[in-house]
Amino acid sequence: MSFLYLSCNEPSILETPIYAILCAMQTPSADWKKWSNTLSRFHMKGLVGWLLEAGEPLTLVGAQLLYFGQPFIGHNKVESLAAFLENQEETRAFAAFLRKE
Repeated sequence: MSFLYLSCNEPSILETPIYAILCAMQTPSADWKKWSNTLSRFHMKGLVGWLLEAGEPLTLVGAQLLYFGQPFIGHNKVESLAAFLENQEETRAFAAFLRKE
């Protein structure tokens, strides 16, 4: 029996949502766990997961708005959140992570 191993960084014809989620869900980052805990405290995990999935086409615009508002909000918080929103695979994986927890 042979297996096909694909690196998540290599472009391939298997660009399906399931493949993207499996690639990005290797290990949740520390930011994911922190964001998940914060969302749990405010009972917003389901809403944020739904917004990430439903608003996927707008995440890039949201990231650009965060970069624009960086001087007003604070550099460290905005940088990681905007980078997260720019990466579609990571946003899909985080939404799946929120549903799983």
